[in-house]
Amino acid sequence: MKRTIANNVVNELKDKIVAGIYRTGEKLPPETELCKILGVSRSSLREGLRTLEVAGYIELKPGRGSFVAESLPSTNSSAREWLSRREFDLKDLLEARRAIEPSCAQLAAAKVKDEDITYLMGLLYRFESACEQEDVEGMVTSDEALHLKIAELSHNDVLISFVTILNEKLRDYRVHLFSITGNGVHAIPLHKNIVNQITARKTQSAAQEMLAHVNDIFRNLDDLTHPK
Repeated sequence: MKRTIANNVVNELKDKIVAGIYRTGEKLPPETELCKILGVSRSSLREGLRTLEVAGYIELKPGRGSFVAESLPSTNSSAREWLSRREFDLKDLLEARRAIEPSCAQLAAAKVKDEDITYLMGLLYRFESACEQEDVEGMVTSDEALHLKIAELSHNDVLISFVTILNEKLRDYRVHLFSITGNGVHAIPLHKNIVNQITARKTQSAAQEMLAHVNDIFRNLDDLTHPK
């Protein structure tokens, strides 16, 4: 049991470090505070911290505390590990996206107005710019905003609620996915295809492009978690 708790400490702190909640070189909260945050005993916390030190994520400085390492292990490998641990939960969320978001795109194409097109293109430009700069936070927020806007254009409150919930549940997934070099750029043409079909008011094509996008995410997740 103690080993399982220590592993949970390792996973939770590593996730926060990879996501940038605790930044490189930053001192971690005191042990008493970390124990409260993580809901663990001091012995389990210390065991987890020692594991993180060996893995290269933190540095334990006697008399000073625990610090996030100045240079972290490969972000790509850390993100892949995170995705692998949550593969089945993520696939459940992606199945929900596959059921919901093509309908959002189809309805958006049927109801889009000229002023909506300008806004959509602006969101697409923000996403492209963030991808080209490898700005993870920018990629995450603009991707969330783009998919939510498409749902809003459906003018269906139920679909909007579903996509809002999905965005919240997928935020950490997006952070880790976009932390892997090249994933953002890879998604640019897929997003372009969706937006182009919506702005052209092609309902069936818009739904098909959204479905193709979600299916591509499925394939990408499989490639990352089960490399050939």
